[in-house]
Amino acid sequence: MLHGALASSRWWGKEVERLMKKHYVIVMDTRGQGRSTMDNKTFTYDLFAEDTAALLKTLGISKAAWIGWSDGGNTILSALLNPKIAPMVARGFTTGANHSPSALNQTYADAKILEPVLDRVVSEYEALQPDGNLTAIDEALTKLGENLPMWTKADLQKIKLGPKLTLSWGDHEEVINLSEPAFMHDAIPNSKLVLAKNVSHFGLVQDPEQFSTILENFLA
Repeated sequence: MLHGALASSRWWGKEVERLMKKHYVIVMDTRGQGRSTMDNKTFTYDLFAEDTAALLKTLGISKAAWIGWSDGGNTILSALLNPKIAPMVARGFTTGANHSPSALNQTYADAKILEPVLDRVVSEYEALQPDGNLTAIDEALTKLGENLPMWTKADLQKIKLGPKLTLSWGDHEEVINLSEPAFMHDAIPNSKLVLAKNVSHFGLVQDPEQFSTILENFLA
């Protein structure tokens, strides 16, 4: 399970509690976030996908269901476009992903929900990385979001996971343009589309019960 920008694996907490009753669950902190440190490598979704694959290989796992929120979702799509990593994705679930920076809602910074989100991000980062550099990680992730991903419809059409790939967004999505679900679902052959009800980009913490049920259905 992969989290979004500036968050950590803790954001999946409620879902993990449900899923671990029937599944072996692995949650990881993306480099520079949570408990994971960062080096001088420029952030890319390809790099994040390589990190995820490396973790699974270290654990002796050749294939798994990948679940990702926001940047985590983009990481899964990057993995599926990498011939060396794609075989490790038995099935994939993305929520709040985007195909390019143009799909970001340029006014989302004004959304009221961002205030408590940022409060949690800062306090959690300081607790998990007391010697970290929040400014550096914020700048690295901002640069990432402003420049990547840069997938075209033709790129997305190369993803061949079919109905084993579920694309999800909240029906009140405020970070990603509302046109994105239809575009990506149409572009990726035979993918499934799920819109979580009455939640936004942060549906996994707004309604973890609904989200857990969606994930259980995905894994069934």
